[in-house]
Amino acid sequence: MKLGVALALVAASLVVAIQSCGGSDEPRLTYPQLQRQAGAICQRYRRGLAKLGAPTSLPRVAVVARGAYRLGAAERKALAKLRPPADGADAYSQLLERFEQADELLPKLWRAAERKDAGTAQALAGQGRALVATGNKDAAAVGLLDCRRT
Repeated sequence: MKLGVALALVAASLVVAIQSCGGSDEPRLTYPQLQRQAGAICQRYRRGLAKLGAPTSLPRVAVVARGAYRLGAAERKALAKLRPPADGADAYSQLLERFEQADELLPKLWRAAERKDAGTAQALAGQGRALVATGNKDAAAVGLLDCRRT
């Protein structure tokens, strides 16, 4: 009887260990499913960004950067809930990481714009564009052309 209890405990421990190591009940999406769902999320981001208008002056840069920060956080949160195909998981994860890194520059950007520090604002915008360009390559690698940022 003691052996049976010990085996049951070992089996239960294995189940817990497997589930805690990334086992998920949520199935992975196919590429067409990922592209459709992520595309819809990214289109909402693009529409919101378009409503903010162009950053044509330092005061507008501050307004657009604040709005883009809010929109980017919502986009990444929604995208993070999707489970890409296994062979695209690394590129998808890198995409989210690059966009997060770019979005983390936005508070510095709007503060520089509010201080009328055009040099710092331009440097931060350049850093953000470089991160976005890398993220766009990751988006293309998993077929998420609608998720490329400009």
